[in-house]
Amino acid sequence: NRALPFAALWGLGTGVSVGLLMVFFETAVVHIHGWLWPTAGSSIELFEADNWWQHALIPIFGALLIGLMYGRLPIRARSAGVAHVIERIMRHDAVLPFRNAIAHFGGAIIALASGFSVGREGPAIHMGATLANWPGRLGFLPSNFGRLLAASGAAAAVAASFNTPLAGVILAMEVVLMEYSIAGFAPVMLSAVGATVVTQYFHGSLRTFSVPPFELASLWELPWLALLGFVIGILAHSMIMLLDSFSRVLRTHKPWLRALLAGVITAIGAALVPQAMGLGYDSVNTALVGQITISAAFALLVAKLILSAAAIGLGIPGGLIGPSVVIGAMAGTVIGWLGQFTALSHTSPIAFYALVGMGTMMGAVLQAPLAAITAMLELTGNPNVIMPGMFALMAGYITQKVIFRDEPLFLHVLARRGITQEKDARLRALQQTSVAAAANRNVTLLPST
Repeated sequence: NRALPFAALWGLGTGVSVGLLMVFFETAVVHIHGWLWPTAGSSIELFEADNWWQHALIPIFGALLIGLMYGRLPIRARSAGVAHVIERIMRHDAVLPFRNAIAHFGGAIIALASGFSVGREGPAIHMGATLANWPGRLGFLPSNFGRLLAASGAAAAVAASFNTPLAGVILAMEVVLMEYSIAGFAPVMLSAVGATVVTQYFHGSLRTFSVPPFELASLWELPWLALLGFVIGILAHSMIMLLDSFSRVLRTHKPWLRALLAGVITAIGAALVPQAMGLGYDSVNTALVGQITISAAFALLVAKLILSAAAIGLGIPGGLIGPSVVIGAMAGTVIGWLGQFTALSHTSPIAFYALVGMGTMMGAVLQAPLAAITAMLELTGNPNVIMPGMFALMAGYITQKVIFRDEPLFLHVLARRGITQEKDARLRALQQTSVAAAANRNVTLLPST
């Protein structure tokens, strides 16, 4: 509590800094993308408007650039992303090296501008957590407070990436810290507020996705929502397995060779489904207004699943939360169309299933249900999605835990590296307690004799 006022002010400052960084990130991506893809104009989503040779050459060029950049880094400086942040929190008092964060941040700009199917939230969380923990590195605060500062940076990054402050706070607690701390809410919340204020100042307060006021048409659709959750549970497991498989390919080879393979896979996917390149949020908006066919949604689902897992698994910097949102929206669209083809003539609009699928996939991959439901609500501003979203999400979560016995994505990645979460609650409590705060200062000095 003695550190709380400073931590709260630092959290607010961190949020503002991360918000400005994200504005710079998006501006850099737009400018480099405009130079590489001149026919797309100011949009970073219109890959389908370009020529086939651009789809083939630009991702390969971007991959070589990233591979050569990473090849010049020492091996320990290549670890990055949300899994790296969680590892440093678990093992190193949340002290995050700046070189890793800067390399990941710059590489993600090149990756998104080149058309790789990655999200922007991974490098944002990494950079945000690194910036937030400056006082911990310099000794201004006890080392146990570094965990909360790193979570503050993560919350700011999610809030700035999606314009979702509350979801940023909950995701930081559920996914990064993996616990709820009363003392930690102040810096984490203020950090999310600071980042959101900056984002809205530069980009306005419009939501990421524009959604009509859908609602569940009938309670008889609950079995259909359970089917959607079951399918998404399978898709989430498939994404984790694909990520595992690609991460083992050419593991002992040079980074440029792995990145080149990711570029070739992206080029092939772009030739078949150009909409799978980049963030893919334009396709989500198309699905949320009911203007995408079942064949287009299925093709984009498969392409996005493979391209995203290949890019991240082969070392391309970026995040998986954004691609999971797109995959979930496409899965919901496919299930919604199938519902229209059956005898369930009373089904809700297809776009409603895309909306539910979007949050369900995000929650299933991260195994962070509350963060997913909150993000779904904030991204769309539609409270009617809460109850059906919770039902579908639980169906997907149970599918993963019971049938496949999956861990959350980032813990699974760390487990593959031999890093596991401390199971003993007493040891975890000791890691979170400062000696200065726990010491009894009511002592008596006795004579030396």
